[in-house]
Amino acid sequence: MEVNMISQTVGLKESAPEIQSVEANVLDVLRRRRAKTLDQLEGELVHIGSAQLLFAIDRLSRAGRIGIGPPVKGDYLVWVMPEPAVWAGQAESVSRSGF
Repeated sequence: MEVNMISQTVGLKESAPEIQSVEANVLDVLRRRRAKTLDQLEGELVHIGSAQLLFAIDRLSRAGRIGIGPPVKGDYLVWVMPEPAVWAGQAESVSRSGF
């Protein structure tokens, strides 16, 4: 008897363009609407599955692109992190200092 094992982990079969598209949608909504709860974000992105949305939020959070705050009335708050300012001489001084 042959058993075919299929991965039950959602999101592993997503291609890079699909991942980037989901992340772009999340960032777009958050930039336009400021902070949102997870429920509000899911309500605005109905074309994205819950698992895909949570994976995208996790990736964006780990990359420092979004912030996740403690629950507000039972639901986490999500927002876009400000873009770091890059000054002309800053990159050179950092590379020279060895960091």
